Amino acid sequence: MYRSSSSSGECPQCASSKASIGAEAGAAYHYQYSETAKDVTKQSHYTQFKIQPAVFIGENNIGYFEGNVIKYVCRYQKKNGIEDLKKAKHYLEMLISKVETGEVKV
Repeated sequence: MYRSSSSSGECPQCASSKASIGAEAGAAYHYQYSETAKDVTKQSHYTQFKIQPAVFIGENNIGYFEGNVIKYVCRYQKKNGIEDLKKAKHYLEMLISKVETGEVKV
């Protein structure tokens, strides 16, 4: 589970992003902080890194869209090739749209 220093115990990223990305995306963000996320980093397409993408994303409080861009770009050569690059592009385009409309502040 996410270890929050807030009195509500809710993940601050989820609290600020539920309105813009929905509860499902917030749940995905929580997954990055769960104990089982450590098991995900042992998969062969992530073992090449000194710092696992999920750990890097979580430790740096990187947002949902940015985190998915990092994840898919990191793994494309070892997992799904061009399909992962297309997924990264999709999340990057969504982030650009949110920045352009002012939903996400720079």
